[in-house]
Amino acid sequence: MKWKNKGHEFDELGALFQKNSEILVIGNKNDAEKIYKQLEFLNTKISTFTDINILDLGHGLKKRIKQIKTKFLENILKNKTIILANSIAYNNRLITILTKLKLKEKINYFREEEFFNKFLSIYAVYVSDKVYFPSNCFICTTVCTLNCRDCLNFAPYDKHKTHYDLERLKSDVDTYFKCIDRVGLFHISGGEPFSYPHIKELIEYIGENYRDQIDILGTVTNGTLLPSDNLCKVLQKYDVRVEIDDYTISLPHLKENINKLKNKLTQFNIDIQTNIATTFYELFPPKEITPQENLCKKFDACNQIYQELKNGKLYTCNWAEFAYQAGILTEINDYYDLNNFIATQDKKELIEYRLGFNAKGYVDFCRYCNGNQNINKHFVPAAIQAKGYLEWDINNPTEVRETNTIQQGERHE
Repeated sequence: MKWKNKGHEFDELGALFQKNSEILVIGNKNDAEKIYKQLEFLNTKISTFTDINILDLGHGLKKRIKQIKTKFLENILKNKTIILANSIAYNNRLITILTKLKLKEKINYFREEEFFNKFLSIYAVYVSDKVYFPSNCFICTTVCTLNCRDCLNFAPYDKHKTHYDLERLKSDVDTYFKCIDRVGLFHISGGEPFSYPHIKELIEYIGENYRDQIDILGTVTNGTLLPSDNLCKVLQKYDVRVEIDDYTISLPHLKENINKLKNKLTQFNIDIQTNIATTFYELFPPKEITPQENLCKKFDACNQIYQELKNGKLYTCNWAEFAYQAGILTEINDYYDLNNFIATQDKKELIEYRLGFNAKGYVDFCRYCNGNQNINKHFVPAAIQAKGYLEWDINNPTEVRETNTIQQGERHE
């Protein structure tokens, strides 16, 4: 989205949140308590409603609606920002009640996932003067133990894979948390993070200094490497969630190692999330070159929600920065410089940027990218391995060449 009124794009909704500043969470007991804990940083009034049986109206809906409205629901729902926990978010009878009470979705009530992905950022800055981000991607290395042809990090195109300097990564983390009060998911990625020689020290630094500002501290692995006992102890200590990308449908030889990995992580009581990948969407090379006049429309439809933190900057689209790192793009200017952030005046502008606003209304890489799964219907088998480096010529975009050799670069930043 292109900025039209920088720093004021969400003023209308923000004013409504200020009016309905009390939050009411509706859901089962466990979900409501989890959401309550995630929202405590706001320092606003939060109440929960877990007796959802009263919402099971059965037959005689119209009559019961009137009874409940006068006796209970009108008072408890009035002038609140209502969050429907996942356990209740798609209860049709509850939605009917809210509609009968003239409450509107994305204005008065919000489904949990959508609230945390977008609307909490707006609520937090307008009601609590705090900056909340739903997530951030943080790359520690571009070195990978696989060479997936359709890698979303464009690994086969990168001839200068490298482990990033630990002190630079620490500085990035410090800069980030000077600007952001809380983040839903801080995701340490790669490359293959378990190949990073300082992964333990990096997680310790983040965990020791900023763990209370992170809902989920996570990392990811392709299942080719087993973490050491010392690393597992750190993952356990700082409650790090490990996502395992399971590519055994294409790489069956990894099955034994993935099983060993799961067993080891389980022994240390580490939270595991397994993503069984059967297909990748084909992000690149482009199926067609997008004309300049269509880039804003494409960017909005793509709705790429992931941004990367690097060198004190937030990159509008992490894929665009990955393409630059891989040498596909020769320059990149699509970023927000956190080093220039002024807390007293830039908070609303920053959350607008995080939610998709920027000066151009697109990023330059949109011209060559097929987009994410919202607009991209081109799927390929997961984790097909390239035989060497891939080369792509921006001046001849229909030609993709594959070299025969792999060389590990040692360029350090």
